[in-house]
Amino acid sequence: MDRIAIIGLQGAGKSTFAHKLGIILHRKVTHLDKEYYLPHWKKRFTKAEWIAHQKQLIKEKQWIIDGNYKSTIDIRIEAADTIIFFDFPKLLCIYRAFKRALNNNQPVGKVENTRETINSNFIATILSYNKKQIHQKLNYYKKYKRIIILKNSKQAADLLMRWSNL
Repeated sequence: MDRIAIIGLQGAGKSTFAHKLGIILHRKVTHLDKEYYLPHWKKRFTKAEWIAHQKQLIKEKQWIIDGNYKSTIDIRIEAADTIIFFDFPKLLCIYRAFKRALNNNQPVGKVENTRETINSNFIATILSYNKKQIHQKLNYYKKYKRIIILKNSKQAADLLMRWSNL
């Protein structure tokens, strides 16, 4: 487990999980939101620059990268030896995102000085997330890579517990 890609819906808990996993494995965690955005949700990169930046990130010998970013997901999946997919229910992810925004909690891995907001576009992004496409992609790679699909918070917590005992 040298190169771990953590993917899935917004609000599933990927960033918190990645942070805890980084502590357990004594490894640097890259949160793609912090890479891509400046404060107040200003984009840092053009599309070409974003692709080039991620190609740089995956050159490291060991990494944990948290984030979905559909346009560049293949870069990380192809480079990873372990892929953790947070396949949580969409409505739960929307609920968690609302809860986070209302409490003004700044989750681990989020851009500083940037308030989480929920709007129709954000909800539509979650509702339109194509889990079937991700499952097909992961099914293709399962012969070559460790694929872990987490369906709920208990499974995520259990995985962290198992890996902390290695």
